[in-house]
Amino acid sequence: MKESIFSKKRILLLGSGELGKELVIESKRLGLEVIAIDRYKKAPAMQVADYSRVIDMGDKNILKNVIKEFRPDYVVPEIEALSIEALKELEDEGFNIVPNARTVEITMNRDKIRDLASKELAIIDCLGIVEGIACPHFDEEKEREPFVYDVIQREIIESCICIEGNCALHIKNDFDYSSIDFGNGRNCFKVTRENNIVKKEIL
Repeated sequence: MKESIFSKKRILLLGSGELGKELVIESKRLGLEVIAIDRYKKAPAMQVADYSRVIDMGDKNILKNVIKEFRPDYVVPEIEALSIEALKELEDEGFNIVPNARTVEITMNRDKIRDLASKELAIIDCLGIVEGIACPHFDEEKEREPFVYDVIQREIIESCICIEGNCALHIKNDFDYSSIDFGNGRNCFKVTRENNIVKKEIL
């Protein structure tokens, strides 16, 4: 049997809830050794991990010391209540924070997510395929449509190509768009602002 590329690697999980438990199970199937960390004993992920430790993850020094003690190949934060400063310093020292400390800081702070989305809209650009801004999975999260309407109404962006789930955007000559529905009644839209009114047009 071919050995996994993750065999003999070590992953440290910060947060040991039910989602963490699933991550531990899959990690062990790949041959990873797993350390589960949380603030309380017998957390779900601890029950299936190789090692576990109960600590205050909000304490920078305690968190850094435990991570340095285990020397993991990957550190995966799963909860919000932890010291981001510790992760940043550990990353600077060469520890592999997954995906990285800055992303963890942003994703664990909803206000920062909103600020990043409105100020650095490259996160929903069209990736160089066509000009403009795109919003995939437009119907799959209730926050997406009002957010797109809001940034257009406030003239942060002029327009947005919005693509519902199970639908694709057919592009011809860079600007000739049309929807391709995979049998679920889904569409692609162009959302624009005209006479101070935001409107949604099916492509």
